[in-house]
Amino acid sequence: MKEKITLSLLLLAAMSFAASPRIVTDVAGRTVTLPDKIEMVLAPGHCASIVGAFAAEKIPGGLVRGKASQQFVPEVWWNTDTTQRGPGGPPPGAGAPPKGAMGPGGGPGGPPGNDSLRMVHMKETILQKHVNLLFQENNSSKSVAEADRMQRELGIPVVLLDLSIPHYREDFELLGNVFEKPQRTQALVGFVSKYLDLIEKQVKAIPTSERVRVYYAEGGDGLRTEPEGSAHTEALEFAGGINVADLPAGASLEKSVEVTVSEVQKMTPALILVATPGSENLEAYSHILRDPSWKKIPAVKKGTVYQIPAQPFSWFDRPPGANRMIGIVWLAHLLYPERFTYDMVATTQEFFQVFYETSISKEQAEALLLTQPTPRPSVKKK
Repeated sequence: MKEKITLSLLLLAAMSFAASPRIVTDVAGRTVTLPDKIEMVLAPGHCASIVGAFAAEKIPGGLVRGKASQQFVPEVWWNTDTTQRGPGGPPPGAGAPPKGAMGPGGGPGGPPGNDSLRMVHMKETILQKHVNLLFQENNSSKSVAEADRMQRELGIPVVLLDLSIPHYREDFELLGNVFEKPQRTQALVGFVSKYLDLIEKQVKAIPTSERVRVYYAEGGDGLRTEPEGSAHTEALEFAGGINVADLPAGASLEKSVEVTVSEVQKMTPALILVATPGSENLEAYSHILRDPSWKKIPAVKKGTVYQIPAQPFSWFDRPPGANRMIGIVWLAHLLYPERFTYDMVATTQEFFQVFYETSISKEQAEALLLTQPTPRPSVKKK
């Protein structure tokens, strides 16, 4: 009889535990009650790749488009929408609702006139795709209020992530809890500990006078850039490079700035990184190397102009996503090879195994690391 009572109590306890709602605390300290079963999720903008590391199969529409990039990742990551253009990587607002569902630039904001339309589209997507969890980026003082409002209006939980590089570990621990994947958390945090933590520590020991001066070239002619302190150059500064572009008076860190070749020359960059957008046709990279006006730039003279790796997402920016984990390792090795003596082929293979849970060959890793290709023979005239 005593054994039966004990068994009954254990069964009741198990049933009570199973019925208890799962609760997590997100990066903003918000308490979020999760669905009993997570069906599909929305992870708009920069959230896409880091959420994909835990649940790519739950993001409507997939993330990685183009066969050139899809060869490097499992099929659950694929976006097969042939109307999308550009290099491998998520389209604007990847993992997000259809066009119009988000604010300008794929973000959750937007003017009041667009807000109601955005919410309508999100509600439609939630119903059509059986979405019951939304991730948002905690990137401003308004993020918490916006997340709370969206949670009320959409009727599904909203979890905030901090996508700045020093918070990757925190994001992985949170996502591992959300999706109940502790082994994924352990693997990803292990990569952070092995590489990013060490790089951050060693970079602090590099005197300012010995740090490499870098210009980040955006736009078809390379004459747009991101000023020091921008989220778009966070990987550069984390890896110990000096961003030579200052923030102009009255300008915002949220926007890129236009410069002239003369201004770039005065910045005296020892190295130039060329942005990922346009990398599939080497437009900016070719322009910088072949246009006579760039010949006086120190980095062009020395041949230290590099096309940032672009597959399956940018390793640096556009989007500033989780591929920056391998991007930082590549960049630290590029800037300070005597300090960071990595075998980049082996390390790239290791990253793909850890992050995408897939094996890539030595030849594939070498192709990803081809950052000084032959420039195009013809260059767009000014």
